[in-house]
Formats: sequence, structure tokens, C-alpha cells
Amino acid sequence: MSRREVVVIGSGPAGIAASWPLVQAGHAVRMLEAGTGFPAGEPWALADRRAGGRPGIEALLGPGLRGLAASADVSPKLRLAADPDGVDSYTRGLGLDADGAIIVGLNVTGGLSTVWGAISPTFSDADVAGWPIDAAALAPSYRDVAARIGLSGSMDDDLAAFHGDGVPVQPALPPSPNAAALLSRYRSSDDFRLGRPRLAVLSTPLGSRAACDLGGRCMWGCARRSIYSAADEIPDLLATGLFALETASEVRRIDRLADGGLVLAFTPESGREPLRAAQVVLAAGAPASARLALASLGQTEARPLALTPAFTFALLRPAALGEGLPRLGFGLAQLAFRVPAGSGGYAYGLLYDAGALAAPDLVRRTMLTAAGGLRLLGALLPSLMIGLVYLPSSVSSASLRLTGDPERPRLAVSAATSAAALALARDARRRIAPALRRLGGWMLPGSFRMLAPGSEVHYAGPLAMGDLVSAKGEVHGIPGLTAVDGAVLPSLPAKHHTFTVMANADRIGRSLATRLRSATS
Repeated sequence: MSRREVVVIGSGPAGIAASWPLVQAGHAVRMLEAGTGFPAGEPWALADRRAGGRPGIEALLGPGLRGLAASADVSPKLRLAADPDGVDSYTRGLGLDADGAIIVGLNVTGGLSTVWGAISPTFSDADVAGWPIDAAALAPSYRDVAARIGLSGSMDDDLAAFHGDGVPVQPALPPSPNAAALLSRYRSSDDFRLGRPRLAVLSTPLGSRAACDLGGRCMWGCARRSIYSAADEIPDLLATGLFALETASEVRRIDRLADGGLVLAFTPESGREPLRAAQVVLAAGAPASARLALASLGQTEARPLALTPAFTFALLRPAALGEGLPRLGFGLAQLAFRVPAGSGGYAYGLLYDAGALAAPDLVRRTMLTAAGGLRLLGALLPSLMIGLVYLPSSVSSASLRLTGDPERPRLAVSAATSAAALALARDARRRIAPALRRLGGWMLPGSFRMLAPGSEVHYAGPLAMGDLVSAKGEVHGIPGLTAVDGAVLPSLPAKHHTFTVMANADRIGRSLATRLRSATS
């Protein structure tokens, strides 16, 4: 093996982001993905499916009708669009024992970016307080990643600076009638900031990817590839001649050799012999990367797991009662807002049109029979929006640790909704409800609901930079092992973190490329 080859474990956003600077610097990258390819979707429009057109009920309710699953805390996109085998194999690979937490992942090419919500703000200096790096260290990588994956949104509303300046942004997608009506009545206030979300979704074409056609099927996957997926970048990486992707290659363990090298042992199902490597990059997702690194370190003590507590609510705009559902529209977040929360902190929220969601998710919250709930929804759907609000990880309470056989350790995760998270959520709700009422939207009584810890798939912290990992991603005590995914982020603000995970992985990838170049020369 060449000294310049780097093995990257995981084909999600972090693995792809770290691979680009390595390849551009002339280093060979061998990427290992536990799963296989993500199946391509069909270009159907949600309005056509509502009218009874093909492919019918299975398309609307996901593979194996998973949209009817009892757990409403799991992201609807994960139930509607994801391959069930990819979800289940991820959990089996972790050997997961979860107490009070929902931990999910996806063993497919592209990872969870194949079913994510595409929210992509940058982090400010306040957001990374306590990290061994500042926001300026991420700025060049934010710009490069944004130019490569394509972001859309507003650059002149009240949330533009909050979402991040200095990155290329395409025009925002057209707002839905409900979103446009709320925006038209909005007046700036320090207590409530409203604007369009920053999204990794194309409003104009980029490379081989098409612009959003407003078909409304976003929750079911994007056949046009308008919503960014890490899998979309693999053909371009392969075209460099320095990149190789090996699927169905689940790494069970990373062992250290006396001469300083590393050996990757695979699961028996992979049918692969152990692989020796000089440089390995962990990008398997925070829980999976933590399990591999902690096992290699022999670390069995509990490690903190940063989660962003979240709650939902239903919003009714009475002025829209009796209107019809729009035929065209974007199916992910329509509006974003920010309210003060805690001492100098904030809560971050999103508003979705209820008509873009699967009916079972809405019916189960009406507390009526299925038939009664559907009749009620038929009347309310054009006027209904769903709010999703996030809190910072500082009020979360979660940890993970290794258990069982050191040769095949299991991952135990423990979490609970803390009193601090519940108090902050209630305070945020008290601020949000009157602010939206002034805009013509009424928070429905009884619709406030805390989500189970971890259900929003914002995981960070067990390999935090400045603790087990250096600011350059180097795992202390294991030369040649570098971590780049969410596991290395010490904390999470209320904002979504995937774009920052990608920027940080790009930054660490650049640093590794420079170190390898120096070692080779």
C-alpha cells in the first residue's frame, strides 16, 4: 500500500467532504461503505399521487408501508424514503442498547444525507464557544463546500446573517401561500426573527443536478437530485482516478500494530480479509465512529453525547380555511425563526406545510379515529403548518459507553429529557405563540409535544476536539487515526449541524493532506 493512500470509513457528508481535499492534493482515497447504493426515486409529483395516480399507496407510505410505523418520533423522511435494511443494519452494527434515546443511521451510499431535511446554516463564534477552533477557521471550508453542494435561501431577510454570510447562495425557492402570508405581516423584532431557511437545495441547476421543480415530494426523496446527497458527489470523485468506493464493507474493529500501522477487521457478512492501513479517517456517523475509536482506545467509561432537544406544534392560519391545496410547492421547511432562550442563547424553529407531510403523521396527532382524523385533515390541511423547534445541546442529558466483549463491543446509549430542556422548551413556546399570532397563525392548543431524545438525529460530542481528539481530528494515542464527523464536535447550538460537519471535515481533510505531503516529501 502506498504511504499516500487514505482509508475513509463512511460515505456520508463527512467522508465525502474529507475526501475532496485529499484527492485534490494528490492522495489516493479508498472509501469503505457498510451498505450499498441508495435506490433512485421516481419523478412523480405529490399532487398526482393525491389524485390516485401511480405508483400509489406504497410510494406514499414508504418501503414496506413504514409510514404507518407506530413511532412518530423518527423523522418522516427516514420512514418514507429510506431503505429499511439500511436502517436496521446500522443499528445491528452498533450492537445498540438504547435507554430513553432514539439512535438511528443508514447504511447506504450517502448515509443520512439521502433522507435529510437539507437545513444548512453556518455556526458563529458564539455557536462554537468552548471549541478549540473559532468560526474563522471554518470560513474557507464553508465557502468551498457551499459552492460544491449548492445552497439556496435569502441573503437579505432578518435571518440572513444568522444563517451565515460569506457563502455562495442561490435564490430562495418560492414560498408556499401560507409562508408568504405569514411573511407579509412580519415586522422585525429582537424577540422574534423570521425568514427563509438556508437549504442545500438547488433553485438553479448545478453540474448534473437539476433545479427543484416544486413537485412537493421532498419527504419521499428527490429524483431530480435537487436536494443534496453525498452520494451525488461520488461519480465526480471517481472521475479523478484517485478515489475508489468499496461497498458492503462494514468495519467491525480497528486494531493497532506494533509498527504503528492500523488493521481494519470487517464483519463476517462482509466476507473480507483484514485490511492494513497507515492512515484511516473515521466518518461513519457520530455513534458508529465513537464505537470504533473508543474500542481501539480501550475506553469503556461513559462519554457525553450532545443532542439537540426538540419539540413540535401545529399552527393554524384561519384565513386559509376553505382554500385548496396548491398543486406545486416545495415539500421541506418553508420558514425559519429564532427566539431568545435561556441566558444569551436561542431556540431555532422551522415551519413546514402540513400538506407536504404524510397523512399518518398528522392523523396520529389529532387524537381522533383514523376516519375522523382524515375528515378533519381534509378541512384543515390547506391552512395547517407544523412547527419544529430545536434547543441547544447544553440542556440535553445523554451519554454513551462500550459494553460487552472487547472483540465485538456493543454501544449503550442513555438519555432523558432534562428538566432544563423542558423548561427552555416551554419558555420558547411562550415566546413563539404570540409572535406567530400577530402574523395570523394560531398555535393549536394541546399540539405542543417534546420529541424523544435523539429523534432528530443531531448527534455529537463523544470524540470531542480538545479532549479525545485534537483540533486537527487526530485521535490521541492512535497514530494514523483521524476522526472528522459529528463525533468530534464538542457541542451543538440549536442550529442544524450537517453543513458544519462537512465544513469541519473539509478543514481536517486539508490539514491531513498537508501532513501527508510533508511526510512523503
